[in-house]
Amino acid sequence: MKKLLLLLVLTLSACGATAAPSRSQPAVKLTAGHSNPIAETMALYLAKEAGVFQKNGLDVDVRLIAGGSTAMAAVVAGDTPYSHLGGSEAMSSAAGGADIVVLAITAPTTSFVLEVANDIHTPNDLKGKKLGISTIGSSSDIALHVGLRKLGLDADKDVNILAVGSTANRLAALLNGSIQGAMELPLDVPKLEANGFHKMLDLGEIKQPAVGQGIVAQRTYAYAHRDVTQKYVDSIIEAAALARKNKPAAIAAIKKYVQADNDADVERAYDLYQQQTYTPTPFPKPELWEDAKWVLGAKNAKIKEYDVNQLVDPSFVQSAVDRGLNK
Repeated sequence: MKKLLLLLVLTLSACGATAAPSRSQPAVKLTAGHSNPIAETMALYLAKEAGVFQKNGLDVDVRLIAGGSTAMAAVVAGDTPYSHLGGSEAMSSAAGGADIVVLAITAPTTSFVLEVANDIHTPNDLKGKKLGISTIGSSSDIALHVGLRKLGLDADKDVNILAVGSTANRLAALLNGSIQGAMELPLDVPKLEANGFHKMLDLGEIKQPAVGQGIVAQRTYAYAHRDVTQKYVDSIIEAAALARKNKPAAIAAIKKYVQADNDADVERAYDLYQQQTYTPTPFPKPELWEDAKWVLGAKNAKIKEYDVNQLVDPSFVQSAVDRGLNK
């Protein structure tokens, strides 16, 4: 019997059956963009800092490309196969002919707060005032139109809307008096209110549906590299789950990428995003684009007629959820 076993081992060895396991494949290197350094993008930051990308075989260079339209252009050009930016910018680009796909909407409810100068107390006081957005068609633009409608105002007739650039530029414009109000993000609210501004409307409190931050991809790359795309979506969903469980790690990642040094403000923003904005199942549902289509479609027939079902692909999120990665 022993001789038989020895003969079997030698035979298998000769056939290569006992060869050493192959070395693991090297990590896939790629660049991921984000349009603004904001706490809302914490899942991307944590995926990088906590080694989630690395665990899933990805070597990701997280790159800030300020402004949604600029970040969108980088995706279309193939400079960043994936980027985290507003779904409204993605729809505008797709309606214009760009071959892109939205893989997830990680912020399906808006977090914007309408902050106004201290001499503005009623919706009527807003009439004729200068209100800031980052760019036309951006998430802040959509949120401002929605907020003004809820206050009984017409954004195109009752106020003056100014595109001032990035989120940081919008904050600076408020503080220097260039504008008297704007939709602002949770992390910036304490600084504004310490300088005399106050809240008129909080869309996060009422859980207004929106297409805030999402994962936008170059369609050609995403489908030619389905395994890499799945690993990328997996990583973001896993990191979002980790953020819910490990608050200190999430806060540390936010502070690094947003370059915020006030612990209390970052913690407050984290809590608000977890309570009001984030979801463990970030499906890119077409109905989330309703407000964006209302605002942008009023001035652009292509957007008004565009079928958002062409833009979204929920299969990657579905796969991650089916495997329990969101828990």
